[in-house]
Amino acid sequence: MNELTALANKYKSDKGILDTVEIMSHNYTEHYYKHWIDIQNSVENILEIGIGAELKHTKKAASLKMLRDFFVNANIYGIDVQERCIIEEKRIITYVCNQVDKIGLNALFSDIVFDVIIDDGGHNTVMQQATLGHMFKSVKSGGMYIVEDLHTSVWGDWGLPANHKDSCLQVLKKLRDEGEITTPHMEGAEREYLSRNVGEIHIIDTEKNGGNNDITAILYKV
Repeated sequence: MNELTALANKYKSDKGILDTVEIMSHNYTEHYYKHWIDIQNSVENILEIGIGAELKHTKKAASLKMLRDFFVNANIYGIDVQERCIIEEKRIITYVCNQVDKIGLNALFSDIVFDVIIDDGGHNTVMQQATLGHMFKSVKSGGMYIVEDLHTSVWGDWGLPANHKDSCLQVLKKLRDEGEITTPHMEGAEREYLSRNVGEIHIIDTEKNGGNNDITAILYKV
């Protein structure tokens, strides 16, 4: 088990591998570690969309605490739509904000460039695209934007029918394979910016939990 996964399990984040009766983990950290280990000490700013409340099976802001402990020199920012998710801890800064509130996002983060942005918010496939289109410009060159829980594109009923051609997962696959982004769920300028500034795209299906796929994507910025 690597250091990142150990921290995820410590805080009972579902990004780790701690499967219990209450929580089925996604196994994302085993993959993120490979992309993050070389930048562990140099990362300055991270934003996670979706904080998470204190529940029986997980600590409040579990992922933010994991990120804070792993990226030892970084400021960790988080947003959530629920006031009860807000915390104040060393190097963790949180706000109430909806991930599709462009005015609110600009007010909070227009002066910050992020090494990593993680969308673990509403999981709605249309919202995922709207946030990516708006926030990718806030990622530094060489940084990465992560869209978690893309299995909602496969399930359907999370904004669009199952496997819809304009679901976030299908849009990212087309961008990866053809270098083209045609979704109606972003503005034209946002699509243009992504097509010019997205480098490598890694789409990861952890295929755990008895075949219950857990899908995340890592987009590098050129």
